[in-house]
Amino acid sequence: MAQFRSRESRDGDLAGLERRPGPPEPGDHSRREFRAALVRYRGPRLATIRQAQGGEIESTRPRPGSMADEITERLDSPAVVSSLIERLSNPARQALGFFDLTELASIPLKTLVQIMRLLGAKPAILLEPLELGLLAIETNPALPAIDDLAFQLERGLYAAIQLRIHPAVARLARTLAPEGPPPTLAAGVVQPRETDGLEPLIRLAALWQRASADPLRQTQSGALYKRDRDRIQGDAVLSGPSSLALTPIPEPAVLTLALALRTGLILMDSSGERMVAAPFDDWTTNAVHLPRMIASGWLGLESWREFPAEPEDLEPIPLRLAALLWLASLPESEWTTLESLADHLLAHHPQAEPAETTEPYAPGARRARPRARPTLSPVSRIVEQLEAVLLGSAFFLGLVRAGEERATGRRAVQLTPLGRYVLSVGPAPTPPPLFEQFLFVQPNFEIIAYRQGLSPRLIGQLSRFASWTKIGSALELAISRESVVQGLELGETAASILETLSNHSHRPMPASVADAVTSWSARREQVTLHESATLIEFANAFERDQAAERWPTGNGQAPVPVADRFLLVEDERTVPFDRLRLTSTRDYRQPPGVCFAVMPDGLTVALDPARSDLLAPAEVVRFAESLPPELPNRESFRTPEQPRYLITPASLKSALDRGVSPHQITQWFERRAGTTTPPAVTLLLAALDGKSPPIRARTLIVIDLPSAELLDGLYQHPATADALSERLGPTTAAVAADQIAPLKKTLRDLGLRIDIDGA
Repeated sequence: MAQFRSRESRDGDLAGLERRPGPPEPGDHSRREFRAALVRYRGPRLATIRQAQGGEIESTRPRPGSMADEITERLDSPAVVSSLIERLSNPARQALGFFDLTELASIPLKTLVQIMRLLGAKPAILLEPLELGLLAIETNPALPAIDDLAFQLERGLYAAIQLRIHPAVARLARTLAPEGPPPTLAAGVVQPRETDGLEPLIRLAALWQRASADPLRQTQSGALYKRDRDRIQGDAVLSGPSSLALTPIPEPAVLTLALALRTGLILMDSSGERMVAAPFDDWTTNAVHLPRMIASGWLGLESWREFPAEPEDLEPIPLRLAALLWLASLPESEWTTLESLADHLLAHHPQAEPAETTEPYAPGARRARPRARPTLSPVSRIVEQLEAVLLGSAFFLGLVRAGEERATGRRAVQLTPLGRYVLSVGPAPTPPPLFEQFLFVQPNFEIIAYRQGLSPRLIGQLSRFASWTKIGSALELAISRESVVQGLELGETAASILETLSNHSHRPMPASVADAVTSWSARREQVTLHESATLIEFANAFERDQAAERWPTGNGQAPVPVADRFLLVEDERTVPFDRLRLTSTRDYRQPPGVCFAVMPDGLTVALDPARSDLLAPAEVVRFAESLPPELPNRESFRTPEQPRYLITPASLKSALDRGVSPHQITQWFERRAGTTTPPAVTLLLAALDGKSPPIRARTLIVIDLPSAELLDGLYQHPATADALSERLGPTTAAVAADQIAPLKKTLRDLGLRIDIDGA
């Protein structure tokens, strides 16, 4: 059996750029999970594992927890791990290498069994690392404790059982070639094709930019909210088809998000509800390793698959690993066809022919229609899946080179230098020669970039200040104020942005682009960030200026005027509280309180400085105009009047045009003035609404009686009740103009006299 080089031996190929992490810390998550899996073992089983590792036999019966700690701590030593791995057979060592290739700490047992069968190894070989404690079985805590490892392996084919590896074992595991002859070689391959592997990086960079601007939110079930799902799936860069792929990539946006999570470019925040962009230093640090990190993430990707799930089909992870490892067993210059690879896989893992389902026929019963998709032979199904895996995602990632067999025209494949490097059968690929001038900066702030000049590091550098807008044979980016501000926040300057564009541009920098970048940078630099400060609020600008003039200058720190009524002080200890009149303090965690008074006219509101807060003036000016204050002379000790605001038809119309609703104005009066909306304001709102019915006007005559009892009599007497209208007061009532003559006659008949003024 040929032995591939380990990851440690490849460090020299990268000239010391790659550094493997040291021994796991006691609080390492993967190490804790490994120890937790061991605790689920029975005591005698743990004692057997400890003895197999070279531990002493104790006469007492130690607890499973203490034995699990001892086994885990022994595996922290690289020397102990190396000696234990040397005792394994080659297929067992090969199984440990799967964890290193996929960078997974835990793999389902069913997946491992499928991989080993496809590579010609027996699943029972997994007992070797299990009995030495290099792997641990993870089961449901509700199940009985683990004792019989062989029974657990057999049971794991039908139950959800995972195998977890100790992190130190994963670091020392080696990738081994499959046993047995390689697949049949292809004869005379023509039209070889391969990608540069840059497109996955660009899509990751675009997703990082989108998540930086607006994090992605997910539900408790782990799915994205509809708004964020539509935003990602509707993005032309993330969801657009690849122009270079030989087989369509299903759901490329889902694949990009899954790879971003696997590589750490997208992280879950502490709440577990949002996906946020990782610090961009991660890209700078790992730029040279990103292609390998993406490939390892894809090899162990479970949340996305290249082909629909069918009961008789293989799982994607076993097929990816087995297909690439068999390709790695070929000589570097040799090819094999997809059909030969499918035959080779089926020879190690035969699949039963799909049985046709027959239903008993009943007279008069309607027969079910046959499936539209014809039934395929096992070889045809495997070829379809290999096309999706090798000619789809593997070709897209730059791991596989594709061609055609000259005599038959069948698709042939072989590993690229990047693919051989990922599988540890070759050195790190030599970077292709780059063209320095590969950018065309347009006056409309669009950038055309050609692939021949891009590298992972340059993709990251451009992503700091330019947004990716299109992926194709030529790539498109755009510069905007938001993208430039993002670059400035990441450490760029206007000079460094323009220098990067100028160094890689075919033409001189357009003046409009240079002026815009400089202007956007200057505006941002005008903003000062105070991590902590004390904000002192005054009733008006006059009192603020007076306090600033009387501020002691001995401490060397002067207050900074903010807005029209505030002073900002960085050090609270320098505030001369003995010279300031403090009325109250504000707790902005509490709901806003009442701090306005409505004047008798109903249209003027006055602010009480003793009860106001920072938000009060900003709220009222949304629908009212500020009245100029009548400030006293500087020699006067009279307190200035309260700030006043006038509600006018123009101010209300402006508020409605900006989206402020009448209901919001009503709520503001209840919350801030402690009263209902003044009738005068309601009148103006009705006038602006235009839907109120017209105001009716009619002529009425007011009668005034000597006493309320007489007016009550008129309303009660049947001869006079119909002639009267609304009662206006205790002794007054309204009478319509056409009713005054009949009323006068009726009163005269009753012996009463009515005098009409002016008649």
